[in-house]
Amino acid sequence: MAELDYNLLIISDLHLSEGFRPLEGSLSPNEDFLSDEGFADFLRFHNELRRQLDRPWRLILAGDLFDFLQVTSLSASNAEELADGIKRLREGKPVLARILDDPKRRCARAVEWLDEAIELMRAESASTHQAVIECAEELKACAPRVKDALVWDLERLALETWILAFKPRAELSASDGKFGLGTSWPETVWKLDRIAEGHPILFSSLAWFVDQGNELVLMKGNHDVELHWPQAQARMPDLLADAHAHLRLSDRWWTAQPMNLTMDQPTFWSAVQTQFSFCPWIYFEPGLLYLEHGNQYEVLDAFPDFLNPTLRHDERLIRLPPGSFFSRYFFNKVEQSFSFADNLRPVTRFIAWAFQNRFWATVGLFAKHRAELWHFGRELIRRGVGDYLQDRKQRKERESAARQTALHASARGPLSPEHQEKIGQLALEERSKPVSKILHYGVVVLPILVFVLIALGLLGIFVVPAFSAWIFPQNYFLRLIISGAVAFGIKYLLAPAIAALVRVRDYLLKPAQRIWEILQEPLGSDEAPRVRYLVFGHTHEPNMQRLGREKDAPWYINTGSWLYAVSEVESWERLDRDFIFLQIVPGQETEIPRLFRWNEATGRPERIRRRLPENPHDHR
Repeated sequence: MAELDYNLLIISDLHLSEGFRPLEGSLSPNEDFLSDEGFADFLRFHNELRRQLDRPWRLILAGDLFDFLQVTSLSASNAEELADGIKRLREGKPVLARILDDPKRRCARAVEWLDEAIELMRAESASTHQAVIECAEELKACAPRVKDALVWDLERLALETWILAFKPRAELSASDGKFGLGTSWPETVWKLDRIAEGHPILFSSLAWFVDQGNELVLMKGNHDVELHWPQAQARMPDLLADAHAHLRLSDRWWTAQPMNLTMDQPTFWSAVQTQFSFCPWIYFEPGLLYLEHGNQYEVLDAFPDFLNPTLRHDERLIRLPPGSFFSRYFFNKVEQSFSFADNLRPVTRFIAWAFQNRFWATVGLFAKHRAELWHFGRELIRRGVGDYLQDRKQRKERESAARQTALHASARGPLSPEHQEKIGQLALEERSKPVSKILHYGVVVLPILVFVLIALGLLGIFVVPAFSAWIFPQNYFLRLIISGAVAFGIKYLLAPAIAALVRVRDYLLKPAQRIWEILQEPLGSDEAPRVRYLVFGHTHEPNMQRLGREKDAPWYINTGSWLYAVSEVESWERLDRDFIFLQIVPGQETEIPRLFRWNEATGRPERIRRRLPENPHDHR
């Protein structure tokens, strides 16, 4: 292993959504991340620890930093609303004023966006877009006179112009209005801006961390796969520079850590170009670390092509996997009634909990959102069939030279294309197994079907006979009592079975073992690229386990999440399931990996205290 000039700090699955909406003065109903101040304390602690270790940190955010699926605010829905926004801007009444790093540069960027949008709309010669073109021209004309504090709103309107330019009818669709914006690059950047507005402390702490000389690496997961767009990647330095220009940190933070920014704004902008980077799939340090998010080994959250996850018939949009439809079309609505639902992991475990504890409330929820449930079911089947056909095609086709070139650029670090190819094939095999597909789809669909069938059954058992007995007096009452007892007996017998069906099992252990075997092969290189740690996220369940009895066997590690984990039964076990992170200090590796939980109350890390099951092969 080559000597590194940095230490590694790895976290995953923060799932930032819109946070605290400044215009509404309330928290977004779909927000799951509630620890902005705790995250800032976490970074401050590690920057102080850096002095002892005598090397800066490379902070790796290993997927699902953002949850674009849960950003449901809407941009201007048509040309009329866009014109209203432009009018407010001309009058000096923006939606939100904000201090930017370099207003002149950002103003020029907004004008470039407008030029590109106008060019696109004119090339398509669509009369439906004429009103949007006129708005774009008006916005361009007023851009040079926009005050610095209003450039943020100018950018918002330029993005909204782009969004309407992409829409066939120059207006947001009914689906957009009901479920949130889509997955094109301007919609992604627009949503990223809203996340930054709602989490100023977190972005400020990241900017401060970079200012202190540390590095930041961003990886995409299944909930923020839209980071695939170069425009979204390029937006992150803008947002970090904005945060650096106007740090938003709590008073208690500055009391413990005096303000000691080391860079002025131009210097920071130059530094962030080199200290921030994006990793599209695998992060790899020879002899030390193999890291990926982990969604590619699960049927519901995998992409046929994670490196280019776009629709084949429209490469301007992302091809979402079936699991994303569950969040977009149905679960966002559920979370508005059960705010903790998305923190009960896996998500399907919430269905088991609701079946046993809130049966009738959940039946009512299904009835209320039956249209969304039907939409989800239809899309689930359609996308599942499409993924199956595409996976079959991929298995039959041999890789082309273009694919090999793409794979060569997929890893951060010198992992050979041959190794990457075998790992990609492994992911395809894992998600293509028929039994695995049936089980993964079953944990989503089966509990919902059982809910519906039992609700209909109880309706038939109680309501229809009771109504008949009232109109046509007959001796139904004894039959009603017996039938009701049987129905509820069935419900309570099925509840443990459904809970067992969605019980957490660490399915990433097996792929990790296979990846270790692949990395021991000297494919295309003189020496096998063995590693000490194989690290994943995605499941939200922290784990740490050695992959063999050999002395040089690596560790499998799952970094859990940075959400407040919720258990069906609140217990001390939950302490091991939230705010998890991994430290790697090259040259100072301990026998047991440095997998910790951040304790917000003490502002210190602590070892996780996870209990393994009696059967070591039953990884729950």
